Amino acid sequence: MISAVAPDLARTRPKTLGILEYSGTWAGAYLLRRGLFLPTELAEVMDPEIAHEGMRRLNPLGRLGANLIPDPSSDVGRICVLESAHYMRNQLLRDADWAGMAHSLEIRVPLVDYELVRALAPAIPSIAPGAGKVALAAAPTTPLPDEIVKRAKSGFGVPTGAWINAVSDGASGRTEMQPQPKGMISRRWSQAVLNGAALTKDPSQVHA
Repeated sequence: MISAVAPDLARTRPKTLGILEYSGTWAGAYLLRRGLFLPTELAEVMDPEIAHEGMRRLNPLGRLGANLIPDPSSDVGRICVLESAHYMRNQLLRDADWAGMAHSLEIRVPLVDYELVRALAPAIPSIAPGAGKVALAAAPTTPLPDEIVKRAKSGFGVPTGAWINAVSDGASGRTEMQPQPKGMISRRWSQAVLNGAALTKDPSQVHA
């Protein structure tokens, strides 16, 4: 339906096609938000039988839903559980490890502690946006000074997006190097890997 009404949106934001199907549950909405490809798209980028069997075994909606039992009883709590059990565990901590090891740095994550999370869990739903970081800054024996606490968030960047964009552009024969949405960059990269193009120097072998 969405592809017929808004074909441009469906092309540039492919996951909009799954809004009606997946947005009705927390597990579905989270899969829609964090998944790279929709389950219905997998047969287009890999062997259909492997995709079908993989989805059957993985049962992503069932796995996501199981994390919400017992129900955290708040929207913030549900998101915290899903992000901790999946995004943080499977991507953020893994990426921090390889990035640190690439520079001989041993990264420690003291806030990722079971006892700490269990102690804070009852208060999480009532914490106002930004209040958690303020409380964290005040927790040490010597609290962080106000100029640090109130300083605007600066963020930081990593070069992986540029690497993926360059490789997937070359593999797909694209000549323009215009900025692409992060999700689209990752999707093209995944297609390049599945096609074997990421391991060859010959872009003509890509069948995207």
